[in-house]
Amino acid sequence: MGQGIDLFAKETFPFLSLFRPGILTVTEDIRTAGLFLAKATIHEITQGGRSHLHHLDTPA
Repeated sequence: MGQGIDLFAKETFPFLSLFRPGILTVTEDIRTAGLFLAKATIHEITQGGRSHLHHLDTPA
């Protein structure tokens, strides 16, 4: 890996890079993702599906 093929993974904490340094990783903040999903769900229920929320989280 990392020489003839690239592998990319999303993870909740830096784990893969410890054992497979050839894997390209980005860490996802699951607390932020969960909070947004909860807010989006409540918004969809209260707005009757008329409005859609979007969120773009950038890796640190």
